[in-house]
Amino acid sequence: MTTAFTVGRTKQMALQKDEECLKEVIRSIEKELTTLRAAVDAHNVYEGPNGSELEILYTTEVISIPVGSGAGGVDSLQSLAPAGSAIIGFASRVIVAPGGGATTFVAGRKAAGNPDEFALNVACVNRGETANGYADNDGTSFPILNSTADVLTITTDANVTVSPMQVRAVLWYFGVTAPTS
Repeated sequence: MTTAFTVGRTKQMALQKDEECLKEVIRSIEKELTTLRAAVDAHNVYEGPNGSELEILYTTEVISIPVGSGAGGVDSLQSLAPAGSAIIGFASRVIVAPGGGATTFVAGRKAAGNPDEFALNVACVNRGETANGYADNDGTSFPILNSTADVLTITTDANVTVSPMQVRAVLWYFGVTAPTS
């Protein structure tokens, strides 16, 4: 009986050691992943002299257009265009197509008063429709200097009917950090 007990206890101890080794390997892998993620995040940061930096940043939001609206414009809930930013690009994707009514949309900054600034006549009848903007639809090239924080407005060609519509909007911009000395 003691021999069977000793063998059982030895196997249990070996399994515990294996489990501890596996946990250590997992911790090591998680640490490496954290380092890799930081390296990927840092890829969009360009260091200048004395702590100055130029970053490529973005803001994003899913903008919901309820039934009975859209033609008058629907604003993002947050300011997608940060104050003092230099906007360098716009992208969008129709996440949920409207049940009816709207067939296209335009996108632009509300306070700028230019409703088709970033996107012009983007089809929205089908889920997955996209738009990528690198120039103002009035002919002004990016970057667009944005002095005050501003929401993004999606305006459809007709009010949405039957079921709501959703558009994922992404606004890319430069962020600048001043030197420390």
